[in-house]
Amino acid sequence: MPRNFVILLLLAALGRLGPIAAGKPELRYTLVLDRPQTQTLRVLMEIDRASGPEVSVQLPAWRPGRYLILDPASEVRWLVARTADGRELPSSKTDKSTWVIQTGAAEGAATDLSIEYEIYANELSLRTRHVDASHAFINGATVFMLFPPRRQEPLTLRVQAPAGWQVSCGLQAAEDGLLLAPDYDMLVDSPLEIGRHARLQFQVAGVPHEIAVWGEGRWDAERLRRDFADIVREQASIFGDLPYDNYVFLLHVQPGIGGGTEHYNSTILQTRPSSFDTPDAYRDFLGLVSHEFFHTWNVKRFRPAGIHRYDYSNENYTRSLWVAEGTTSYYDDLTLARVGLIDIREYMKRLGSSIEGLRSRPGERVQSLEDSSFDAWIKFNRPGPDRDNTTVSFYGKGALASLVLDMELRRSTGNARSLDDVMRTLYQRFPLGGPGFTPEDLVSIASQIAGTDMGPVFAAHVRGTEPLPLEEALATVGLELFREPVKDSWDDEEGRRPREQRGYLGLSVVAGSAGARVRSALEDGPAFEAGIIADDEIIAVDGRRVDADSFSRLERDLEPGQRVELALFRRERLMTFSFKTAAKPNATWSVRLVAQPSPDQIAAFEKWMDRPWPGESGDDASDEDEG
Repeated sequence: MPRNFVILLLLAALGRLGPIAAGKPELRYTLVLDRPQTQTLRVLMEIDRASGPEVSVQLPAWRPGRYLILDPASEVRWLVARTADGRELPSSKTDKSTWVIQTGAAEGAATDLSIEYEIYANELSLRTRHVDASHAFINGATVFMLFPPRRQEPLTLRVQAPAGWQVSCGLQAAEDGLLLAPDYDMLVDSPLEIGRHARLQFQVAGVPHEIAVWGEGRWDAERLRRDFADIVREQASIFGDLPYDNYVFLLHVQPGIGGGTEHYNSTILQTRPSSFDTPDAYRDFLGLVSHEFFHTWNVKRFRPAGIHRYDYSNENYTRSLWVAEGTTSYYDDLTLARVGLIDIREYMKRLGSSIEGLRSRPGERVQSLEDSSFDAWIKFNRPGPDRDNTTVSFYGKGALASLVLDMELRRSTGNARSLDDVMRTLYQRFPLGGPGFTPEDLVSIASQIAGTDMGPVFAAHVRGTEPLPLEEALATVGLELFREPVKDSWDDEEGRRPREQRGYLGLSVVAGSAGARVRSALEDGPAFEAGIIADDEIIAVDGRRVDADSFSRLERDLEPGQRVELALFRRERLMTFSFKTAAKPNATWSVRLVAQPSPDQIAAFEKWMDRPWPGESGDDASDEDEG
């Protein structure tokens, strides 16, 4: 039984929570799925002793884990409020997601009432709510309305589903199937998968875990249990415990979806059936599992100030999403490497790809990590065509900044302390019952652990836009950055050496209806100055027809300073542009082991990775390569 609910039962026994002692909290929800084929659901919300002549309820404007105003109230089809004896009460909206019910009661008097409403639920990819004839997925923040005066009181949820459907959820269930929540926040932080899904169980340290799988795919149940358990054990070792009494992985395996969202003692993971077809795809899927599970502590047990406590009606601003998401991203692949689910070669490949993505983005020199975090609501989750020029990802750069911080801590303490210690300290000092941590708190903790002032590191690379010192950071553990030549189409010709530079246009393109549609024009490329803009559809280069794939191949073969002519459509008008290419190194950033590591580098690597130094080839003989 969850610890919060145990506390509630103890309080009830002492007479401080009378209604729960009688088994009937004053706030009760019923989820009705009597017509799932219509993609609709109904909610019955019963409120006992609602005080005053007016009662207000509201549906959150966003859901935690997605820093974007979603306005799920837009799909509320109707709402009716009644008294306990069935008399309908007048109701009206006062803003986009708030309903006011006129009870007619005198000031100070109380009314028992029920509020029933219907929601259209056909959204899956943002992990909000989806109902059809095969299942129902419910994220509570998009379905269950909040009655603000009772936000911190215990409540119950009953699910009425078609015969044969089962419920997987992190909430504790009573003997009659009633789900119990200590408060509204826990209700909406406990998503539900309802249907005929597969259920896989395993235990770690005696704690039960479940994987609930909706969808089709060639997944191996025993391997899922084993690999999930390895991830759970490794991350629990960082923080020192499993902070729950049960955990549920909700897994959707369906075409065209991907991503995940963390919750208090559960997570929702979405992936394609092809994730189980190849070793690389499966390892990518495990990265998602690792990321979302790390949130069990980072975000779900300690949070940055600004998103703790949640304001469900408005944007929740913080400058520390780079910790909440970026540091979590740092640990997702690191966890897989530590437990052998990827080998060091794969880890270095992924690290190199991340560094290439950051260093090829003009926005790295424009937006800081703190500003990226703060502007998540209007920039990161509402990406525009100029995003590559003016923004960085608090996920991607946040992960690399966390790597830099980790290495600086190891270097400063002679390999005695690390970012693991920072994470544990945040967990210990900032429980959910207290305030969230501030940027100043993080600097202070890092400085205490390092034994030196870490303020300049944060000022330069977190609040500022100075390039991350990745070369120096990686050298701490015996790794180095290098430029790996990119293979040209003619590299197999006899006597031909790879070029040091290639032509560069500075265009990011995607598939269009007739050619290669410009997603963005990068500020460091000549196409930007030439006037090519987002949504132009390039149909030919130097008289040769192109699509997105052939355009990218053709660009790779261009020479620096070569004049090119692009034919394109803009708002159905045919236009041509002629300009010279710029020069760009014909190589990508990659990571490798240093050839002659020092004893200190080997020791630091082995403590960081919790694995032996892999040797000259970088092959640590992982046995997890077969999909």
